[in-house]
Order: sequence, then C-alpha cells, then structure tokens
Amino acid sequence: MSQMDERSEGIAKNKWEGLAELDKALAENRLTEYRIKKAWADPINRVVTIAVCLILAVYVGYVVLADFIL
Repeated sequence: MSQMDERSEGIAKNKWEGLAELDKALAENRLTEYRIKKAWADPINRVVTIAVCLILAVYVGYVVLADFIL
C-alpha cells in the first residue's frame, strides 16, 4: 500500500462513521440502492410501500376486471 493510500485511509477513519456507508455509496454511484435499503429497513416505510403496492395491484385488478371481463 502506498503512503498516499495510508494517509487517506487514516483520514477516512477519523471522519464520522455514520456517513461512511453513504460516502461509499456515492463513490460507487449506487445511491438509489442505498436509499431503497434504508427505506426498507424503516418499519413505517416498509408498511407504506407494501400498502401502496397492494392498492395499485387492487386497482389494476379492478381495471382488468371491469374493462376486459365485464
């Protein structure tokens, strides 16, 4: 490992650890994946996501039933 890598590693360790994952996500250009994982980890966001998906599925089912079957 070069001396520059060692210095940058030492600086990174001194930074606030709470933002390390976000910083890594930005560096790897995977911010959307990070946001989805954080939202899914929150119980309220998980319930809202499931509820919205269920409402959309019921609506699509209703439209298909009303337009094509009836």
